[in-house]
Amino acid sequence: MLRKILIPLLLFSLLLQSFSRMGIVAGFYINQKVIANTVCINKTKPYLKCNGKCYLAKKLKKAEEQHQRNTSAIKRQSLILFYTPLFIYSTYHFATQYTRSVVMYYLLTVCGSYTFDVFQPPQ
Repeated sequence: MLRKILIPLLLFSLLLQSFSRMGIVAGFYINQKVIANTVCINKTKPYLKCNGKCYLAKKLKKAEEQHQRNTSAIKRQSLILFYTPLFIYSTYHFATQYTRSVVMYYLLTVCGSYTFDVFQPPQ
């Protein structure tokens, strides 16, 4: 029962956030005459033919700034969540474990004894 209520509610909130700009524009075009007569800055200058577009620009800019603030807050939190110093320690431990057990005495003696025999000039 809870899932039937919760899933549509979460989907609706996700879609509402995604289409917020479209909702602002649709609300502007529905109420454009009222906005042009009451809220518009340029209502005393009819030759500019603003018709409330200044109000629409302010609303869209405000929505964009709010969206940027929300995304920057999320980015700051995600950087803190993924800090794992144990991974660095484990790779260091892995590398030092196998480099200590490698013995190179055999390789040094083989290279030292055959140096002059291999590099003879052809006759």
